[in-house]
Amino acid sequence: MTKQQCLRTLPKMDDLLRAIESEASDLPRNLIKSVIQEELGRHRESLAAGKLDCCNQEELLTCIRLELERQSRSHLRGVVNATGIIFHTNLGRARLAQECEMMLISVGCGYSNLE
Repeated sequence: MTKQQCLRTLPKMDDLLRAIESEASDLPRNLIKSVIQEELGRHRESLAAGKLDCCNQEELLTCIRLELERQSRSHLRGVVNATGIIFHTNLGRARLAQECEMMLISVGCGYSNLE
């Protein structure tokens, strides 16, 4: 199979978007599109370099799902507060969304990297 034929095995962006969008309806569409474009690019490079014989759509969808899961995880993590300051007032005064409140409760049980 030539490189051109291999590249033709890549699914269309719209097909991938339709396949993923219903599963990731809680994520922003721009994020979903960005991840699909990145994964398509990676697969395209692998096909062009001869690392893959042809594109397996299920494998590509799995890579997209894993990356969406990774990017949608919270980036806050617990840390040790060695500053001696027990309460920091830089948390802001604006109301928080329900999801943020739940995340703050789970992270706020100890020290975190929130600045």
